[in-house]
Amino acid sequence: MQICLRGILEKGLAKLLQDLAKWKVITSAKGPNGGFYLTEKNKNAALINVVEKIDGLDKFDSCVLGLSECNPNNPCPIHFSIAPFKDKLLADLKNNSIKDYAIKVQNGESFLTEG
Repeated sequence: MQICLRGILEKGLAKLLQDLAKWKVITSAKGPNGGFYLTEKNKNAALINVVEKIDGLDKFDSCVLGLSECNPNNPCPIHFSIAPFKDKLLADLKNNSIKDYAIKVQNGESFLTEG
C-alpha cells in the first residue's frame, strides 16, 4: 500500500496557512484569484508572532535538558551556556520583522535553500 505524502503535505500546509490567516499573521482572499499573501502590515510584524502562533514561546523558558526545576537559581549544567543564546534569539525575533528577514534573503546575506 502506498501513501501519498504529497496529499498529506498539501493538507498540512493548507491547514497551517488557514491558521496563520485566522491569527492574522498572513492575509487570505477567497475566490478565483484568491490565495494567501502578506500585506505591508503582515510584512512589518515581528517574526516572533509567527513563532508564537506555530510553536509557542515556552521553549524560551524551558530547560534545554528537559529539567522542570532549571532556572538561574537552580541551573542545569548547561543553563548559563544556553541562556544567552536563547535570550539573543528571542530578542532578534522580537526586534526583526518578516520583511527584515526577507530582505536578508533577497540581498544574499542568508539563504532558505540548500547548496
